[in-house]
Amino acid sequence: MIREYQESELTLPEISSKHGIASSTLVGWLSKFNKGGKDALARKQPSPREQSKSIMKRLPKEECEKENERLRKENERLRAENLLLKKVKALVEERESRNRRIGRGPLTN
Repeated sequence: MIREYQESELTLPEISSKHGIASSTLVGWLSKFNKGGKDALARKQPSPREQSKSIMKRLPKEECEKENERLRKENERLRAENLLLKKVKALVEERESRNRRIGRGPLTN
């Protein structure tokens, strides 16, 4: 497609429409090609998981351990919050069920 763009009089939007891709994608490919040739187009972008591993490798070990500990504590707090919300929901449902049995409607605020 880049060759087609370079050798024809078609515009980027015309070529992208012809091939069913976004113009922005073609612009990105053209930019990569202009900077690094065919090899630049062949390079694979790292996945988000690979990127996060790369970031963790760059951080000092102590910072990684602190971040892991912070995330563990946050996870523990969120689990406790989730458990509390489930218990509150069960109590509300139980109260509403009891009220329906004795003829009262659900409580509204």
